[in-house]
Amino acid sequence: MSSHTLNKTKKKAVIAAAVAVLEYYNQIPTPIPIHTSIFTGQHWLDELLTSEHPDCIFHQLGLSQEAFSRLSAELQLYHGLQSSKHVSADKQIAIFLYFACTGASSWSLQE
Repeated sequence: MSSHTLNKTKKKAVIAAAVAVLEYYNQIPTPIPIHTSIFTGQHWLDELLTSEHPDCIFHQLGLSQEAFSRLSAELQLYHGLQSSKHVSADKQIAIFLYFACTGASSWSLQE
């Protein structure tokens, strides 16, 4: 085999490998950022409850948006949970779930 033929074969192999890599790369879905919130408190919770990312609330509270809404309704309707002067019932639930899910310290819960 001549060196010219060998170079052509190498070029074809490199091109085939590049095409395979590009095809693989194009099959990978574009990631959706999760930890992007600049909010704290009620704004943070509102953002979790309306986030377009399906896993955002799950990573923070261990529940889906639907499960959180069901839990909140259950606790408020049948178990007497009420909003206080400064903290909504949903935020009270979120604080508890965040602690239970992440093992956060009392200090970080105050944030």
